[in-house]
Amino acid sequence: MEDLNSRFLSISTLESEEFESPDIQGKLSKQASHEAIKSNYKMASLKSMSLQEAETELQKIESTLNIKSRAKMLEVAETEALIDEWGLNEKAFHCSPPDRRDGFGSPINLGWVQLLTGGAT
Repeated sequence: MEDLNSRFLSISTLESEEFESPDIQGKLSKQASHEAIKSNYKMASLKSMSLQEAETELQKIESTLNIKSRAKMLEVAETEALIDEWGLNEKAFHCSPPDRRDGFGSPINLGWVQLLTGGAT
């Protein structure tokens, strides 16, 4: 029985030495390192694209703001030119009625609305 036991142990030892798996840890660490490099490259590429997109968007916004500010400056210049052309000054606008949008401060006769609604406005 001891002889059988010792032979069994020697066979199992031989099997484990003979069929030992290759260096999987080394391959796995190389593969993990390669995957990490690829992942880092992809992230850097995405960040670079995001940065480029943000810069492009910023340029568009700046351009829009420049256009709007130039349009506002042109509007002010045209208004001042018309005021000068018509012989008006800012004092003329100080005496104008309060800001109302119902006929420039004058009541408007909306008789046709009363006809359509049956007399109720």
